[in-house]
Amino acid sequence: MKVMTILGTRPEIIRLSVVTRLLDAHADHTLVHTGQNYDDRLSRVFFDELGMRAPDEFLGVRSPSFAGQMGQILERSHELFVRHHPDRVLILGDTNSGLAALVARWWRAGWASRSTTWKPGIAATTTACRKR
Repeated sequence: MKVMTILGTRPEIIRLSVVTRLLDAHADHTLVHTGQNYDDRLSRVFFDELGMRAPDEFLGVRSPSFAGQMGQILERSHELFVRHHPDRVLILGDTNSGLAALVARWWRAGWASRSTTWKPGIAATTTACRKR
């Protein structure tokens, strides 16, 4: 099974450190860092201290604004889904990285299903979920 883990913040790195090692041992695992926290003191140091391997992919997000981060993560994570075709995607937390990657994966799943009703429903369904 192909599993892709997407993280981008210090809390995600810390909480997923054990899980990523297990996935490395038992799955075809791709580790992705969005770059949401791109300061080494908020990112690389935790990979080193927790004994985690370097990410396979780094999205290089470098925007201080919410909208900029969301747009970059959405676009770049979608490109990864097209290239890697993961069976499962692991996203943790209530971060910009998690939200944007979730939307990208959901959008990619709709396109991959070849559903003729998918495109028009994306914005409406996303908006409806947000209103709850």
